[in-house]
Amino acid sequence: MEPTLQLLNNTLVRDKALKVVQYGSKSIALLSENKETKANYSSLAKTISSSRRFVKFLRWINYFKDYFDLSKEKNPYLKKVMTVEVILNFLVDIFTDIITLEKINLLPKGLVPAKLARLTDELDLILSLFSMFIAYIQYKRTEFKLQSQAKNTTDGNSEQKTLQTNIKMQKITILKCFSDFLQLSFDTNKPFVTEKGALFFGILSGLLSLVKYGGKAFT
Repeated sequence: MEPTLQLLNNTLVRDKALKVVQYGSKSIALLSENKETKANYSSLAKTISSSRRFVKFLRWINYFKDYFDLSKEKNPYLKKVMTVEVILNFLVDIFTDIITLEKINLLPKGLVPAKLARLTDELDLILSLFSMFIAYIQYKRTEFKLQSQAKNTTDGNSEQKTLQTNIKMQKITILKCFSDFLQLSFDTNKPFVTEKGALFFGILSGLLSLVKYGGKAFT
């Protein structure tokens, strides 16, 4: 029961669950030929999009922990890449919060530059590539460590099982980042992703995130 409560209390889990519903609603609106159904699900998707803004509000505060954790990384080159990732996370979420404040009229209309939303999406796209690269490096590290342990021990131990679980989670993270990249590519008007494809990858990204958080909670 406790892991389930941890999941329900996790802001990221609620956000990703809402994302699945949001993109699912968008998909129904896109595919439906009934005007009323199309209008209803389009309205639902917009409402959920607004709700997600409040769920994610001030999320950037959590990245201070990631920043202080950078000292644990021994590889200087990877540390620089991870530093850029943290900075991008800060910028994307802070810019998103500023846009949210304008949308709810806590900031005067016109104060926020019109190009800020586009800039935020572009930074988010770049962030997905950095996150995918870091996840891949972490996956290869864990795989190498598991292979080294397998050579030294004939029977599987608890640490090997933990490493195997970590590898599965890291593979999910890589696929999730790739899905984010394709979804954001459409949002930033890149020509190689269709709207249907973007909606599919948006749903997939949300589901993979839920699997990842669920795996952490129940292991």
